[in-house]
Order: sequence, then structure tokens, then C-alpha cells
Amino acid sequence: MKLRIWLRWVTAIGILLSISGCTVLYRIYDPLNPIPAAESRTSATTVCLRWEYPEVSEVTFDVYLGTSASRMELIARDLKETCVTVGPLLTNTRYYWKVIVRNAFGQYRSGRVWFFDVIGGKHYSLLIGVSDYDVGSDLRWTVNDAQDLQTCLEHLSYEYINRQLLTRVVEEDVVAFFDELEPLFTDGDTLLFYFAGHGSYDFATSESYLLLTNGSKITVSELRGLINRLEGTVLVVLDSCRSGGFTNLTASREEIFADLDRYNRSFIEGLTVGARGAGTYVLTAAKHTESSWEDAVLQNGVFSFFLADGLGHTGLSAPMGAFDSTYDADADGDERITLDEIYQYTQKNVNSYLKGIQQVQVFPVNSDYVIAQWD
Repeated sequence: MKLRIWLRWVTAIGILLSISGCTVLYRIYDPLNPIPAAESRTSATTVCLRWEYPEVSEVTFDVYLGTSASRMELIARDLKETCVTVGPLLTNTRYYWKVIVRNAFGQYRSGRVWFFDVIGGKHYSLLIGVSDYDVGSDLRWTVNDAQDLQTCLEHLSYEYINRQLLTRVVEEDVVAFFDELEPLFTDGDTLLFYFAGHGSYDFATSESYLLLTNGSKITVSELRGLINRLEGTVLVVLDSCRSGGFTNLTASREEIFADLDRYNRSFIEGLTVGARGAGTYVLTAAKHTESSWEDAVLQNGVFSFFLADGLGHTGLSAPMGAFDSTYDADADGDERITLDEIYQYTQKNVNSYLKGIQQVQVFPVNSDYVIAQWD
């Protein structure tokens, strides 16, 4: 009560001084006691941001929110209440927010930056490694690719419900997985769809496709249709091959006459334009007219090797070594890896290892979406 009386006296004096032409320094306080609590975790995808302030009637509030402390956006202006509801929020994502307090004299005070993590619901993965082909040449290391990625997922701070389809895989296997997952999947869940195998581009239909064991195909529109059956978040990672054989000990996953630029653009655009659910993210092994390569020294696809390396698996110093929890893609050391961080890491190392002949691509660019987190 005494604080309120004092603040009102200050306000009255400020008005009189303002009329007389004097400059007024009206005291503005920091917002306090945020909810969600600073550095906390929540599974809710719709959140009421709350804070405390000693004298709400004398000020208004602007609220900023974002997935980066340096790139927050204004989400509410001139609030009289000490709360604002936001959502839907992305799961497995860290959010930063702050409150700016303003008074009637044009003065303001920016509060400290708080953050909280939305940990989301269940995490599922479908890891496909096709090595045995009835049509076209077999591939040597795709099973290793899928198994190494599963090892990485098993070391995260949240559990992945993993499904592997290895060696011989047909379209019915993939469709059956989505049939089983759809009734279980909620808007807070996440699916990682990973494919290592042949891929190509159909000029007659202007569509890219993933090639399976018996010659059956999953086109980009068919894959998008499967993904759009799910309400939550989907991350698509493709180390997709072309129908080509090995050259000595290193094989290029390519089709000689394929338009790789169209192939990769088709998947990026086809999977993201018109996508539903909480969000669709895409990471592919090659860009434009480049091939995606396997390597006998690494015993992996080059992209998949550095993908697993960045997510905690062993690196070039011991290519056949066990998982070593190094998490080399974690550029800022915050025990989380964003889509942009894994893109930057794989792009740099794939480009260096293959001397510039293969470049990774990603959508969206500069994304702070968290793909991995550990304790």
C-alpha cells in the first residue's frame, strides 16, 4: 500500500513538472518472477507468459519472443496485463523472451532475457538403409549409415522410439509404418525420417523419387502425402543415391543422366510447400549438380558419416570407433544442436573431405530448430 501511494505521488509530481517544462525521471522497475520459470522445461505447446510488476496501473508492457536471444520479435504491444498467451510453439525448441516496461512519459526499461525449453511429446524415427536392389546396383554402406544414426539417437536426453528398415525395403514397408504411426502421433510429437539409398528424377512427371529394392518408388508428392498425415514436427534427412555402381573403393550415389539440381530442389520444395503440422525441416546430402558419395575408409556415406560425427559419434581420428559423446556440431557448447549447426558442420566437413565436389543443403536456412539435446 505504501509503495502504491509513493508511486502515485511521484506520478502527480511528474505531471506537474512536465507541465512546467522540467525533465522527469520516473522510476521504472524490472519485471520479475517469470512463468515459465527461467531456464525451465515445459511440454506445453501453448504457454501463458507471465511476470510480476509492483504497479501495473502506471505502465504498459511490450513482449518479445524468439528462438534466438539476438533475434526476438515483438509479439505484444502496450499490454496492461502481466501475461500474454503464445502458441503453438515448436517442440524440442528453446525460446527466449523479455518484457519492456514503458510509462506515460515515453521512458522505458528493458527487462532481462529469460528462456525456457519446450520438450514436446514423443520422438519417433524411421531409419531406412537400402543396400540390396533388384533394379540397379547394390549399395555397400547404407545399413551402417542408418545404424550409426540410431546409436546417436540412443544417447540423447529424450527417448526415441526407433524403427529400422534395412537391406531390402519396399514401398509397402514404408506405408505400413505411417499407417501404424498416424493414430499414435499428436501435434506435440516429432518424427525423424531418414533415408539412405538410391534416388532419381523422373523427367516425365517432373518429380524426384526414392528408389526401393524391387524398383518401387516413393515420389516427393507421395512422401509429402505420408508426412501430411501427421500433425506434429517432421525432420527429413536424405542421403539419397543415384543408380550407379562403385568406382574402385569409392562409389558415387548418382545416375549419370539425372538432373541433380532438379532432384534436390524438388525434394526441398515438394516437402515444405503446403506442408501441414507443426513444421517440416529438410536436410539433404548433395546440392545442385553434385553427387552423394560413399567411402570405403569411412564405411559410410560421407554425408551420413559426418552427420553421425556431429551428433556425438566417432570422427575421422577413428572412423570405425565407438560412440564417443563428442557432439562436434555443438558450435556454442550449450549441449544442444540446432538444424543450422548440423548443417554448418556437415557442409564444412563433407566439402573438405571431398574437396568441394559435394555440398549439403538445408531448409529452412539459419534455423534454430533443435534436433538433438543431451544431459
